[in-house]
Amino acid sequence: MDETGPGQAGDLREYLTIIRGRKWTIILVTLLVIGSAIGFSYLQTPTYTGETRVLVEPLPTNQATAAVTTVYPPPVNLETEREIVNSLPVAALAQEALDFEGSPDELLENLSVEGVIETEVLVISYTSADAEFARDAANAIANGYLNSARTKPVRHSGQRAIASRVRSTPSTNRSLNLRRTRKRRSRKRT
Repeated sequence: MDETGPGQAGDLREYLTIIRGRKWTIILVTLLVIGSAIGFSYLQTPTYTGETRVLVEPLPTNQATAAVTTVYPPPVNLETEREIVNSLPVAALAQEALDFEGSPDELLENLSVEGVIETEVLVISYTSADAEFARDAANAIANGYLNSARTKPVRHSGQRAIASRVRSTPSTNRSLNLRRTRKRRSRKRT
C-alpha cells in the first residue's frame, strides 16, 4: 500500500500556503529574537578569567623518613591542597601582594580551584571585569599558596617525629640483640 495518497499531498500544500501567507510575520519574529540576543550580549559587562596551573609536589623526604616510608613519596591529596588554596591565609597573602582594598573573603568570591583528574596539578582561575586584575589575582593566589605550602608546620613536625623515631630505632635494636645474646649464653651454660 502506498501511504502517500492524494490526501497527504493536500495537507502539505495547505501548510505551505499558510507559511507563505504568514512569511512576513515569521521573518519579523525571527529578526526580533536575533536583534534582542545581539543587544543583550552588547549590554553585558565583559568578564575575563585569569588562569594558572600549579604542580603540587609532596614535601621532600629526608634520609630519616626514607628509612621508615617506601622509596616513593606519599601521594598528594588534591582536595586538601584545593582547600588550602581557598583558605583565608592564602587570600591574605594574595591581598597583600595585589594591594587589594577589599577583604580576603571578597578576593575569594571570584576564585575557582579545580584539580586535574589523575594528575597532581591544580588549576587556579580568577574571574574579573578587568583582564589584568584577573591575571594578577590568579598568579598572586598561586604564589600565596606556594609560599604558605613551603611553611606548613604540621607536616614538618610530623617529619621531625618520624625522624626522631628512626634515630631511636637502631639503639633499641642493639639493646634487644644484646638481651637475646645474653639469654642464649645463659641457656648454653645451663
